[in-house]
Amino acid sequence: MTIRPPTFVIYGGCTAERAINIIWDRRLRNCELLSRPICGIWFGQDKDLIAFKLAFGEDIAFHDHLAIVFSEQQKAVGAFISDHEMENRVTRADLLGIQFWDREDQWVFEKALDVAPSN
Repeated sequence: MTIRPPTFVIYGGCTAERAINIIWDRRLRNCELLSRPICGIWFGQDKDLIAFKLAFGEDIAFHDHLAIVFSEQQKAVGAFISDHEMENRVTRADLLGIQFWDREDQWVFEKALDVAPSN
């Protein structure tokens, strides 16, 4: 089934090389890697998360204590974390974004990654 607009999914623990290999090996044609880097920032303390949300508001997406930061925001986010001395209280992780135009491709990709299917 074709999805319009495409579903955008973010994965942690998957490199671009691994994603490309999965897409190529399984001949997935209805998906596309996001070319810009994504950084996930996990806040261990509520006070840091609240300060961060107040500073960046709706410019950054959040999932629980995780901020999803796209490349164009990373410089400002890094400066904020440094200015507020949060370096030792946050954890950074590289994330990978993929757009899917077909639910079957998404299912096959996630099965190859061995992750729970997205809704």
